[in-house]
Amino acid sequence: MKRALLLAAASFTLSGCALLFVPTGDDEPPSPSMTHTQAPKDAVTSPSPSEPPAPSVTPSPTATEAPTPSLVDEFEQALLDGNGVASLQDLDPENLGYWVSGFEPVGRDGVRVFIQAEVADEGREIYGRWAMQLTCRQLPDLQVVVVRDTTGIDSNHFRSRYPLCA
Repeated sequence: MKRALLLAAASFTLSGCALLFVPTGDDEPPSPSMTHTQAPKDAVTSPSPSEPPAPSVTPSPTATEAPTPSLVDEFEQALLDGNGVASLQDLDPENLGYWVSGFEPVGRDGVRVFIQAEVADEGREIYGRWAMQLTCRQLPDLQVVVVRDTTGIDSNHFRSRYPLCA
């Protein structure tokens, strides 16, 4: 039996609900002995296994090609190098880098720095200047550092504002 459409229709008869089988082409009609408690064996079929999705083609780096680090990765490494540590958490709490909890990209030429403390506008300015001046010479593509503290307020610090980075 080819694919068929099985419609469940509530028809209130003396015998209760009945199933209505509607053939769609060359299908066989249901046998007259079918009741509302029986369903044709071929009427409800499990979906045929669909074709597996085509494998996505992603170029993998060759042995001579190293993956290009992102601006965020380079920014973090520049901060680590500038402080002479393997992790910002290795710094003393008096160092600004100790309070940095993470980074994320901002467009193609910026990095957001997350500070794990609440700081005033002046404090965000200090963090932005510290981060930009510590990294700008190593990262010519870096144009903006955005500082966000635990209040969720962003403070933008553009490369052009710092003579050391020009």
